[in-house]
Amino acid sequence: MSEKSNKLKTYLQLFWSFFKIGALTFGGGAAMISFMSAEAVDKKKWITDEEMLDIVTVAESTPGPIAVNTATFVGYRAAGSLGSVIATLGTVIPPFIIMTFIAAFFDFFKSIEAINYMFMGVRVGVIALILKAFLKMFSSCKKDAFFYIIFVLAFCAVAVFGAGTIPVIISAGLIGVGSVLVSLRRDKK
Repeated sequence: MSEKSNKLKTYLQLFWSFFKIGALTFGGGAAMISFMSAEAVDKKKWITDEEMLDIVTVAESTPGPIAVNTATFVGYRAAGSLGSVIATLGTVIPPFIIMTFIAAFFDFFKSIEAINYMFMGVRVGVIALILKAFLKMFSSCKKDAFFYIIFVLAFCAVAVFGAGTIPVIISAGLIGVGSVLVSLRRDKK
């Protein structure tokens, strides 16, 4: 197989993989992460678990939806700039079509009791998907005292004090930078 046909095959695989994820995953970006990880890490081997953790960290820290950001980064890692565009399009086209359809018939859908119950069930399933993604990322992290301190502080800031995502991420990043600077200074002495 030539290099050109290998690239085309990778582009088609990227688009189809992310198209399926975008079309079949309910519950938004956080729910999509476990599917993206299964596809990009376990099935296609485009990236490693550690790279996925790094990508999700960056995707969560940058503006925009986490699923789109993650797809863009995975696509880039798998096939460069064009791969990032293809993975992103694969991720956003299905929800765009689905939401356009639902918006056109929203009042009709809202009036059907079975659909309301279906969405309640989907919400519970989404919680399970988010928990699965959390557990996989948690198991991939290097855990030491510093990790647990940041984890507990960030959790308390969000769960107890209602802090927003951006202040928590910036604070955790600054604490990480401060920790590195302190350890570098200590090593110089």
